[in-house]
Amino acid sequence: MNSDLTPGKPPPRLTREMIEAMNRDGKALIVGGGGVIMRREQDESLSGWQFNIRLGDLMRLRIPLIVWSIGLNIFPYDKSLSNEVWWHIGEVQKLSKLFSVRNFGTSDAFEKHGLNRPEVTPDPAVYRRYEKVYGFSQYKKQNKFLLGLCWAGDRPNLRFCDGNYELTIDKLCREMSTFLEFVGDGLVVYIPHLVEDRRFATYFRDRLGNKFIDASELYPEMFPENLSFVPKLGGIYSEMDLVVGMRGHSNIIPFAHNTPFIGLGEHVKNKFFCAEHKVPILDNTCQGFSKMAASVLSEHARREARVLRHYDLSVLDKFAKRVIAVTE
Repeated sequence: MNSDLTPGKPPPRLTREMIEAMNRDGKALIVGGGGVIMRREQDESLSGWQFNIRLGDLMRLRIPLIVWSIGLNIFPYDKSLSNEVWWHIGEVQKLSKLFSVRNFGTSDAFEKHGLNRPEVTPDPAVYRRYEKVYGFSQYKKQNKFLLGLCWAGDRPNLRFCDGNYELTIDKLCREMSTFLEFVGDGLVVYIPHLVEDRRFATYFRDRLGNKFIDASELYPEMFPENLSFVPKLGGIYSEMDLVVGMRGHSNIIPFAHNTPFIGLGEHVKNKFFCAEHKVPILDNTCQGFSKMAASVLSEHARREARVLRHYDLSVLDKFAKRVIAVTE
C-alpha cells in the first residue's frame, strides 16, 4: 500500500472490512515504500498521516504487517506532526514484523520522538530498471549540455514562505542562464512528474526562451501520470548531464543512474537524501548555483565508482528474503 498524495484528497482509508478480507485472502500487508510520513490531519485521515487506519482496526490484522522504506515527508512551511500522530506511527512500528525507513534522517526523527530507531533500507526507486530513450539524440549530437529541472508544482503555500514561488523561479532562471553561458551551449530540460508540475512549464519557458524544452512535449504519454511510463522517466534522467530536482525522486532516480544532481528547495526529504550522499542543496534563494554545479560535476567524476556501493541489489534481495520468511 502506497497512499495517494493528491493535494486535498484524503488518503485511501483501510476499513475493518478490508482488514478482514486481507486476513481471509492475503499473506501479508506491505506498506511503502515512499514518503508516507506526511501530515494529513487536514484531510481527515483517521491516523493523521498517510497510513489511514484506526489503530483498533489494524490490531485485527492476523497476517504479517510489513512497513518498508517509508520516509518523513514534512513540508517546510507546514505544521509539524502532532504527538498523537507520532504515537500512532510508534504503535504501527510495534505491530510490524518488519519495519524500515528510507533514510537516516527519518531514522533520527524516530529516535528524537522517543520511538525505537528503525533500520534503513533504500527507497525502492533506486532499484527500478529503466528504459533507454532517444528523444534527446539531436541535442547530444550537437554537444549541448542538458540541465534537467524538476519543479514540484503542488502545495506552493507549504514549500515557499508566503507561497511566493515566482521570486524563486526568477532567481533560479537567472542562475541557470548564467550557468549555461559558462558551459557554452546548453538547454534546460523540464521534467514534470505530476500534472501540477506541468502547469509551471510556462513560467520557465517565458524566462528561458529558446534555452528551454519540456520533456512532456517530447513524450506526451507521460500524462496523465501512469506507472507504465516510469521506466522511460528514468531513461530521461539518465540522459541529463546535471539535474536540479525539487521532488524527492528527482534526486533519487538520477542518483540511481549515477547522474550528477543538486537538490532544490527546503523540503526535509531532499535535505536528508542530499546530506546522506554529500550532495549540495539549493535553497529557495538559489544563490551560488553556478559554483555549486561546477563543484558537483567535478566531484562526480571522482565518486563515480563508489556512489552505488550501498545500493546494489543484494540489499533488496536480503530484505525480500526476510519478507518471505515472515510470511511462510
